[in-house]
Amino acid sequence: MKIVRPCCTAVTRRVVKDRPSRTRSTWYTIGTPGRPGRRKYACSECTGRSPSVVRAAACGAVRPEYAGYTAWRGAFPVDRLTAPGRWPEDECAYVVFPGGHLIVYRIPDGSGRGQNANWVLYTTPPPGHDPAPDSPVSLPPGTAPAPLREHLAYVAEELLPPYWGDLVRLTTREELILQPLYDFTAERYTAPGMALTGDAATVARPHTGAGAVKALQDATALEAALSGAPTLSAALAAYDADRASVGRTMVTLGRRLGRELVERTPPWRSMDGAGLETWWRGLDGSGAFGGRRLEAAGDRPAAGPLKYGGTQSG
Repeated sequence: MKIVRPCCTAVTRRVVKDRPSRTRSTWYTIGTPGRPGRRKYACSECTGRSPSVVRAAACGAVRPEYAGYTAWRGAFPVDRLTAPGRWPEDECAYVVFPGGHLIVYRIPDGSGRGQNANWVLYTTPPPGHDPAPDSPVSLPPGTAPAPLREHLAYVAEELLPPYWGDLVRLTTREELILQPLYDFTAERYTAPGMALTGDAATVARPHTGAGAVKALQDATALEAALSGAPTLSAALAAYDADRASVGRTMVTLGRRLGRELVERTPPWRSMDGAGLETWWRGLDGSGAFGGRRLEAAGDRPAAGPLKYGGTQSG
């Protein structure tokens, strides 16, 4: 029996040895104070952003679809902010503006002694300046084209509140990462002897807040299917019936959120609290935002597909 996880051994081996392959690769070093770091590799076979060998074998050619807008990302020491104390340490800021939104929160700086201001800003590029829409990879720090940087400067100066506009402007060019957004979901999660999980099966837009949750639930559901079914084929059928629909739900939600939070934003200034609440309920009618709770084993029906997380979509 071959259980295929998002990163299969053969592909990982090719990437680690830096041999030419169909995957792109990157590396980073992790470690703790007093202990040497060790090099880790991530290959795009794991991320759903390349022509996955495993996914192609399971369900044919499925390519990520460009969303039509991007995510700018940056991080720098909190002390660089003009007035760090104005931003409470336990507060995640969600800043909306016409044509997009900004999310800001603190993260450890890696030294164990301080914090970084980590931010992501969603906005639509100027006409004619979409960043490589046929290549679903982020642009490395410092490489974003000038027209896109100029558009980001316009958003910071004209559309964001001054404090948060300063946060974007204080981010150096070398700290800026530009991420074109893509999504996709496999039509089916299994094929004979194979199963897709995590980003190898579905990549939803980040607005759903559920990518990691869904990946963990995929693994849990696959384990339950393999443990509870009489045959491998029955286990894969149960897993596919359970999780493929969840992937479709997440992608649909991500696209709906993207339309309303980036592409056709509401008149924020005229909305009161009640109006905002009504608007949000209309967006997330499925209740899938942030992922859904996994049912305990005792809650599952005796027959039929496993009901692990998410709603069934037609």
